[in-house]
Amino acid sequence: MHAMVNYILFMALVMLPLFQLFPSPNMGYARKLTTKNEIFSVDLIRRNSSKITLRAGDQGRFSLGSISHHHQITLSSKFYDKTTVQTVVIPDGGAFDMKISIGTPPVEFTAIADTGSDLIWVQCSPCQRCIGQQPHLFDPTQSSTDNIIACTSQFCDANQLGLLQAGCSQNDNSCMYTYGYVGGTQTRGVLSRDTVTFPPTSISDVVFGCGYNQEGTLGNGDGLVGLGGGPLSLVSQLGPNINYKFSYCLTPESSGVTSKLNFGIDVTGPGVISTPFDNQNTPAKHYYVSLDSISIGDTSVPVTNTISVDSGTTLTYLPSDVYEGIKNAVEASIGLTPVNGPNPIYPNQKFDPCYETDSLDGLNFPGMVFHFSGGDVMLKAENSFITGDGLACFTMVPTDSPTFIFGNIAQTNFHIGYDLQAQQVSFAPADCTQF
Repeated sequence: MHAMVNYILFMALVMLPLFQLFPSPNMGYARKLTTKNEIFSVDLIRRNSSKITLRAGDQGRFSLGSISHHHQITLSSKFYDKTTVQTVVIPDGGAFDMKISIGTPPVEFTAIADTGSDLIWVQCSPCQRCIGQQPHLFDPTQSSTDNIIACTSQFCDANQLGLLQAGCSQNDNSCMYTYGYVGGTQTRGVLSRDTVTFPPTSISDVVFGCGYNQEGTLGNGDGLVGLGGGPLSLVSQLGPNINYKFSYCLTPESSGVTSKLNFGIDVTGPGVISTPFDNQNTPAKHYYVSLDSISIGDTSVPVTNTISVDSGTTLTYLPSDVYEGIKNAVEASIGLTPVNGPNPIYPNQKFDPCYETDSLDGLNFPGMVFHFSGGDVMLKAENSFITGDGLACFTMVPTDSPTFIFGNIAQTNFHIGYDLQAQQVSFAPADCTQF
């Protein structure tokens, strides 16, 4: 069982730089499932799933705005006056939650599903400083299967596991961790092993963070499930039992149908393409692929850069020069007169272009092709525009940051699979409401 965690121990921790060193997925430590070669699915719950609105200033109704945890986005100075928008653990929209149960007997929590980080963690009792007015807390003393990670364990190595810090408590041999995100959110606590359940599947000895001292933002969630490429992520810990594979199929928000997150399932079907990860100059926990160009009709805009495929970020962020070429091609292909449209994520700026229409069918959008290394992905109007208040607005924006992001609106109605062992991501067009 856990020893009581002393708040003074947390305050005594010396903050170290955020490490970007992550081992190969093969260095993960897979835990035992109830059966081998397990295939199971969980629901992805869209944050703020009410109807999208583009009404500027009414922030409480916006269902867009998430940027995944480790991305720092700088808006293009050519198009925007404001320059830096940093990520937080979760803004109030655009992200996806999942249900996860921890302990024996299992206690259910709602956690953010994040492909941009690794650590699994929930807020724990006794909580010295927690996020939320009445946070839902996990009490490890009530779980018969909970065991702390010793500070001599391989899981208590900050350099290898991407933790801000890891070390021994002053009272016992438990491994105390600090994990941070761009934007300032942090969790501090004790690393533990316990049973995680996605009914009817139970997974024993999963390493997770029992957080006793948090700061920052968490939306309405109780914690976070890291689905990145590092060894502490859920995918890496499940490891060979799911063949290091997971996938999801994101439904359009207007459908009202819950999206699915699948473990151990290959992406199959007509039109599937696979493109290799390109992490030579980027953190290994992110899922970067090479993007050669983007085309709309007869217009092709060269890119020749990497882009992060990220379910935790709402919009698609492109280099300023690429965005300008794409914007011009969009306007030329649609042929309607653009109008000013509010931007619910950055209210003092505008989406561009926007058109006066209540239906995407009214745009006659010819589609947009992302030419990845390994194959082409065709985006329809639903992947490129949002509608509301009589407007349809383009959901790709310019950035001066070195990080380019293929966001979750662009991923709607694709079955997208990540294979950490083959080091590739696959796309197949699909009707995600049928999954």
